[in-house]
Amino acid sequence: MFVNPRFPGALLSVHTVFLLFTAQPDQVAEIKAELGALVSIRWEGTFGKEWTKHLGFEWSHADGEVRCRVPVSYYLQMLRDWKMERCKPAVNPFSPQMHKQPEDSPSVDEETHARYRRTVGQLLWLLPARPILAYSIKELARAVTDPKVHHIVGLKRVLRYLLRTKLCTLVLKCDKEAGLQIWTDSDWRAPRSTSGAVYRWNGVLLEASSKTQCVPALSSGEAELIALNESGKEGRYLQQILEEIEDHPVPITLFCDSNAAIGSAKRMGVGKIRHLELRELWIQEQVALKRINLSKVLGAESQADVMTKQIKGQQLFEMLCECMGERCGPAVEDDIQCCAETLGQQNHWRQQVRQMMERCGYEKFVVENSVQQMASEAEARVFLSQLAVIASSE
Repeated sequence: MFVNPRFPGALLSVHTVFLLFTAQPDQVAEIKAELGALVSIRWEGTFGKEWTKHLGFEWSHADGEVRCRVPVSYYLQMLRDWKMERCKPAVNPFSPQMHKQPEDSPSVDEETHARYRRTVGQLLWLLPARPILAYSIKELARAVTDPKVHHIVGLKRVLRYLLRTKLCTLVLKCDKEAGLQIWTDSDWRAPRSTSGAVYRWNGVLLEASSKTQCVPALSSGEAELIALNESGKEGRYLQQILEEIEDHPVPITLFCDSNAAIGSAKRMGVGKIRHLELRELWIQEQVALKRINLSKVLGAESQADVMTKQIKGQQLFEMLCECMGERCGPAVEDDIQCCAETLGQQNHWRQQVRQMMERCGYEKFVVENSVQQMASEAEARVFLSQLAVIASSE
């Protein structure tokens, strides 16, 4: 990323062989001429109302907003890999079985393991455009070396959610002069807690992260303090970059929903928490030097809440999606309707399979497992014919 004082407001970003810059209209021709004199460049065009592909994502710019989305073909590729093109769409990406982790849960075969690794890698790539998935993808990535059956269930839940929201876009809009704002949260859990953070600059989403903490926390307050330190360090790094671009001081405001963590960060020393490590007290110095400002926020209003845990209320989850900048246009509703019609057809032949298996005397858990594995109507018809032969022989 480069800036030049000769062109106020211009910003140049380079990624491998791809170049992107933003500037005032009267600066564009001169910047292109100077860059063209240094290296041969093939200019593709500008971001406008029409979608333009850059670095694999699709971009558009209109009404003071920059929009980014993942190509639909990318989602369909993952769904086809798991034969889930006609699956039931999910309203959120959270699987209830992800944290149950039964001790006797079997490992998957090598072919499924390879597909799991490949799909998790694909999900990590789309994460910058779908930040709401950070927590779910992080949990899936932790099991990439030895996935169990319940991890496959969690992965399929994420894919079902992507089917429902494959036309969602990430909207980036600068709407206020607020400096660098960071929402931080943690979920105290044994043996390792999760730290989540959302970084915004003047309302524009810069980054969203969900990470498992390196050390075990003995209380929820300590887990929140560790999250404050991690997000504060990343915030200081972003602050230095933004100050270089803006050429003026950029204040940092860190929002946290834990009174215990805020109290620990505002005092000096360990206090009554004798076991705190020295690195966990870094935030105290930053607050004392007024490099970072702390602010209390309600847990339900924290944008980082969805980075650390499964959100149970659908209304709350949709509100957090809106806060993160993920929006679904009218076309998505039509697409969901099509999915609903397909789902109705699936329910019809699945019900036929269920009734025939019950007539043949199969146990209930065997029936439900077989029905859920049916990928197409043709497969169901073949299975029904086999069940009919079994029923007639009995």
